[in-house]
Amino acid sequence: MKSIAYFFKTYYLTVIVAVAIVLLSVLKFDKVSASIHIAWADKVVHFIMYFFLGTILFLEGSGYHKKQLSILYLFWSGIILVLFGALMEFIQKFISYRSASLYDIFANTGGILFAIVCFIFISTLIFNAKRK
Repeated sequence: MKSIAYFFKTYYLTVIVAVAIVLLSVLKFDKVSASIHIAWADKVVHFIMYFFLGTILFLEGSGYHKKQLSILYLFWSGIILVLFGALMEFIQKFISYRSASLYDIFANTGGILFAIVCFIFISTLIFNAKRK
């Protein structure tokens, strides 16, 4: 039980963002979706949400470990986030007013991969600057 409480204490922002994504994935938004007529706008939203989720997770992870995160940490965290996004799409398949889309999963994955690349680039710059 202590490890669960410790996880939520360490990764509380990640949990908040993940819960927000769950709510956005299952709630009905008639007025918003009816007023937006931009092609692929929802894919951009998916990309941004999962980029933000990944970035928050990596920032909290690096703050907890007090060092540059390993590629293995980023890889497995990325896999977990992709599976989370795929689960959200799978759940939407069973909600009458929502629909699942493979393109949404691609957008989610793109956001996660972009977060990983940005995090590696920025953390390497910071880590190398601290070594000098």
